[in-house]
Amino acid sequence: MRHAQELETQNDKGFPSPDSSQPAIDTLALQRDADQLAALAASVPPGVKNVNRGLLAKDMLQKLKQIEKLSKHLRSELGR
Repeated sequence: MRHAQELETQNDKGFPSPDSSQPAIDTLALQRDADQLAALAASVPPGVKNVNRGLLAKDMLQKLKQIEKLSKHLRSELGR
């Protein structure tokens, strides 16, 4: 019985608690990123309509890069 208690104590000391092994997810930052992603995505269709007329907004490519960056960040954070 005593040996079992010693082994249990060693196991408790040898492994970190599940909560401390992963950093907490910052839900406010994720929500901000998701809102920004939605706003950027909503601005793309009107820009594409302008491309059909031969006009390309200066910031269209930058917006698409930002959409890609935000979506990758959200995917990595939520996939932990």
